[in-house]
Amino acid sequence: LRILGIAQNDGETSVRIASKQDIIFDDVALITKKETIPLVTTTQFNHTEDEFLRTLIFETSEQPVSLSIGGMYFLENQNMVIEIPL
Repeated sequence: LRILGIAQNDGETSVRIASKQDIIFDDVALITKKETIPLVTTTQFNHTEDEFLRTLIFETSEQPVSLSIGGMYFLENQNMVIEIPL
């Protein structure tokens, strides 16, 4: 996981990140000197051949100190067929 950049605009902080695999993040928050701000939404999700890119949006204009991620879930194709009788 790499942080590509941080931008602040109109009371929001955007954190652009890249990962080598498609990952679902859980319990994401931005830590500032004053408070912990939960993730509002994830935007601009796309990928290249090597990386998955996304932007995390937080409602704060405070300067971030760190990014907290409570859980990471890796998505993997199983290539299995399961028959379900109807």
